[in-house]
Amino acid sequence: MSTHATISMLNQDGSVTSIYCHYDGYIGGVGHMLQRYFKTESYVEKFLARGHCSGVGDSIRSTVYRGCPPFEYEDWQDYEENAQREEYNYMYCDGKWTVRKFYDDQFKYY
Repeated sequence: MSTHATISMLNQDGSVTSIYCHYDGYIGGVGHMLQRYFKTESYVEKFLARGHCSGVGDSIRSTVYRGCPPFEYEDWQDYEENAQREEYNYMYCDGKWTVRKFYDDQFKYY
């Protein structure tokens, strides 16, 4: 069984870019990889631009992508109302990763 996740970024213009990740979405899997290897805004932008992934590797190049473009949301409200929700939902904002578990109303800093 897989632990699914979304990986998103709040962009400078207020829009949100988001992808789906199929495997290892828990904090010790995807969360660890994001925190350790995906540290800058420009790197996260390039990563998300490649679209949905099967799992997250230790670099953009080592990540296995699924060939589907990222979701794009007009603003935070659009994201909150329409975004796909998975067991773990990661957000990159202001240089930090946060994670919100499904059914949890608050982002928890990680």
